[in-house]
Amino acid sequence: MAKINDSVSGHSVDVNDGSVRGATITVGAEDTNSINVAVQLFSDVGKSVECTAVSVVTAILSDSASTAVPCTTAPDGDIAVGTDGAILLEHVADKVFVIESEADGDFDLDIGEAAGGTWYLHVVLPDGSVEVSPAITFAA
Repeated sequence: MAKINDSVSGHSVDVNDGSVRGATITVGAEDTNSINVAVQLFSDVGKSVECTAVSVVTAILSDSASTAVPCTTAPDGDIAVGTDGAILLEHVADKVFVIESEADGDFDLDIGEAAGGTWYLHVVLPDGSVEVSPAITFAA
């Protein structure tokens, strides 16, 4: 593991200590009014080392790519885990989630919408930083 020295405290810190420091978010193609959004968490800012532990993050479905504010109207279909991870809690139904990744640091959501619309998934990392998905757009 790489170490960096904190110039203030003089302590050495592991930069790949398994905690979440980044994420990539992949938005799939719409298929029968459903889009899969896959998230891979990383333990380094450069996004080259995948997390190797279960992690918990907050995910917010928003109308905006620039602000992590819950959307005004949630998609009209179900939002559920696809194949990886678990929704531990929904703070606001179909808008704000606490999600647990699998041990390899990934989770995915299947989002359903029949009427058309665009949303963005904001993943709030434990350090408070936010990663934002590309547009999740459903045809009308």
